[in-house]
Amino acid sequence: MEISNLGTGFSCHVRKRPPTLLLRVMKLTALLLTVVCLQVGATGYTQTVSLKAKDLPLNAVFASIEKQTGLSFFFNYALIKNTRPVTLDVQDVSIDDALNLVLKGEGLDFYRTGKTIFIVKR
Repeated sequence: MEISNLGTGFSCHVRKRPPTLLLRVMKLTALLLTVVCLQVGATGYTQTVSLKAKDLPLNAVFASIEKQTGLSFFFNYALIKNTRPVTLDVQDVSIDDALNLVLKGEGLDFYRTGKTIFIVKR
């Protein structure tokens, strides 16, 4: 008796297991690609701003940062209505550092979600 698989579309050969060295190289390559992609994404997300402000209200400072970065600010005008005008001169600092300087001593804080910066009360 002879077994045949003609016309069934199934192959009769037994698959061999890939060599362990090949599997290690493939896993290492996948890991390195993942790490590189994550690093590129993190580096691209950091932006810097330059501000030269003399007695500017906070909303004008936020507008300047929006123009330079493309980020949006979300805040309640009642929160910033009674704040002091900002006098500041910084060059190529991170957005987080610039906002920490701008909001220092005002009782306000910020957090970031995507491309929106939320200004909140401390």
